[in-house]
Amino acid sequence: MPAAIALWLLAGVAIAGVLGILLSHAPPRLRLIGILAGVQGAFCGWLMSLAGKPLRMRFPKTAVAGGAVLGAASAALTTGLWWQAHARQLESNYEPPKGAAMAAAILNQAGEPTEPKVQKEIQEYREALKEAGALPPDTSFPAYLEFRASSIDQGRTGGQILFAGELLFAAILCAGFARLSADKPFCTSCGNWVLPIRSHEFSGEHAAEIAELAGAGSEAYSRAEATLSRCQCEGQPPQAVILLELAGDKTVRRCSSTRDDSPLLLSEEAISQLAARIDAAQGLRQTGN
Repeated sequence: MPAAIALWLLAGVAIAGVLGILLSHAPPRLRLIGILAGVQGAFCGWLMSLAGKPLRMRFPKTAVAGGAVLGAASAALTTGLWWQAHARQLESNYEPPKGAAMAAAILNQAGEPTEPKVQKEIQEYREALKEAGALPPDTSFPAYLEFRASSIDQGRTGGQILFAGELLFAAILCAGFARLSADKPFCTSCGNWVLPIRSHEFSGEHAAEIAELAGAGSEAYSRAEATLSRCQCEGQPPQAVILLELAGDKTVRRCSSTRDDSPLLLSEEAISQLAARIDAAQGLRQTGN
């Protein structure tokens, strides 16, 4: 495993853990089902993306997988800490009435019968004792999920489904944000990000001129977005990416000087012309056209 991935994952674990602990102290009115988990996942992923820049994390697929796992783990940690606090509160507030010990002993003596009729009778007896406050409160995790889901009229099963949905939502958002920096162009020669130095969107006849410069043929292009980027390698010309949109069907063609599947073969003179056209379009200098 490259050192960049290992360091980034360690930073992600720290970010997810700290964020999970901090949000566990959120007041109850802010513990909105689904919404807080989504915000948590997005913020966790954004912080992981920021950490990826100085750590030279440039592996998008790993960023997506790590972000998904850590986003879900952070949300699960927060919910788990809420559950522990809720359980402690229930236990501290519980005052067993007279006869509670005897009722608990009767239930323990009954065990787990196999006959459906006896099972039903014991369950009814347990529910009656629970309503009378003769049994200790249920402090299990499924019971807490049921308690949370009761605010939107859902039972235990609904609470478990909502919890799974929260984890999935947090995982998706965290993965998406964590991928942001890792997906940006990176130069393995100088070990730095390839940063944009010029960018502009052309339309109409100007889009056709950019398409001709890119060697993309004479098709009817309605829009062309040209970007020039540069790393810190000495003597290297800028890299170019051109997005061409066909008129009518909104099909986008990507031409890049750094990709083999859609090569953009531009000479240094052509790149200079492209830079001049971008500057002219932005009013930075005049051209003869």
